[in-house]
Amino acid sequence: MKTGHPDKDDIKVASEDCVTFDSLARTMDMAPASGFPDLSLLDSGSAGL
Repeated sequence: MKTGHPDKDDIKVASEDCVTFDSLARTMDMAPASGFPDLSLLDSGSAGL
């Protein structure tokens, strides 16, 4: 993702109820390591999904 958006430092992770905590935690851990240090966590309702 970072290769396609080199000017972006933020990422928004939207989660649904069916997503396990482990999957969510791994995704959140990978964001800064992938070049997105500014992480926001949203629920799917507030994200408009």
